[in-house]
Amino acid sequence: MRAIDAFTIDSHCIPLEDDELLLGRDVLDTQVVDVVGHRLARVSDVLLTRLPDGRLELAAVDVGIGAVFGRLGLRWLSEQFPERAVDWGDLHLTSDRGHDVHLATTVAAVHRLDAPALAELLTRLDLDSATEVIKTVGPERAAGAVELAHPEVGSRLMLALEPHDAAAVIDELPSESGHRYRHALGSRSPLTRRRFSRLRGWRLHRPLGVGGSHRGPHRD
Repeated sequence: MRAIDAFTIDSHCIPLEDDELLLGRDVLDTQVVDVVGHRLARVSDVLLTRLPDGRLELAAVDVGIGAVFGRLGLRWLSEQFPERAVDWGDLHLTSDRGHDVHLATTVAAVHRLDAPALAELLTRLDLDSATEVIKTVGPERAAGAVELAHPEVGSRLMLALEPHDAAAVIDELPSESGHRYRHALGSRSPLTRRRFSRLRGWRLHRPLGVGGSHRGPHRD
């Protein structure tokens, strides 16, 4: 998981608590997975409610286009579109900070999803985020979700996991599914088991010769 202290309020350098988010950066205009409606949506506004003690609490997000027009000052146009609210407890944030906070907060939706809903979430997240979810929920719950996911999705997830994490999930699968994924893992080449990092803007400065051989500097 990403370092919590890397997320600070830049203008004041105030570190956030482990369960704190910045609405403007981590929620507004970011994508969320509606784990109840089984859809991927973008947050156009946040909906707050006032508690008896006067504090404000985030209750839901609006994923409708009307809220976008409202933020642009086009209120007359925004009123033509209904509010599309998603309860805060029924979503999973895909922003870096939001994703990490939801994994670390036990009351977040990801920690109470049944196997079908968890399979939907794994399908809609990017590969790195999905594998982090698998490692967070544990092999038993992950296996139930992988069993219900499309085989191609399951294969990509198993190949992306570290071998010991993938093996732990496969051990929890029914024998037929487990055999299929073991075969997929066993047949991958050594290169597919490694993760590579490239420098941004990396270029090959010397040309490759015919057949891929490297040409040295020309000499007269």
